[in-house]
Amino acid sequence: DGVARTTSYQYDLNDLSNPLQHLTNHCIQATTAEYQQFEEGNELSFTQLDAYISKSSSGSKGWFNDIVPQMNEIINLSFDAAREKLAPVHTDVNRESLSQFQLFGFDFLVDSQYKVWLLEINGSPASRELLKSHMSLSLIDT
Repeated sequence: DGVARTTSYQYDLNDLSNPLQHLTNHCIQATTAEYQQFEEGNELSFTQLDAYISKSSSGSKGWFNDIVPQMNEIINLSFDAAREKLAPVHTDVNRESLSQFQLFGFDFLVDSQYKVWLLEINGSPASRELLKSHMSLSLIDT
């Protein structure tokens, strides 16, 4: 699960004068008086986002059926491209090297045609408090 970050301002492609309508970074948005005027915490859950996309596309597109598969493909291609850099540096694979992991955060943009674009990959991503307990349990179950 995850969240989509939103802006505190109505988006207008023809108005580039207000950078806050283009930047969804939580730390930047939280400083504005307009923060949370559309959504609590300027965030939409994936379920909320699915409903929004379905409504805005007259039911022809959806988060889970159209957007997530594109994101998964980009994530897989990214890891394939960086495979050699991410491989364990130990030549003798031992128990210690197999018990480590790193969490990556992938930030995406979705355009008006529902095409997904990779914005950046974070090696130490921030995470919504609500998701941390779910992520911890998923790691333990793994």
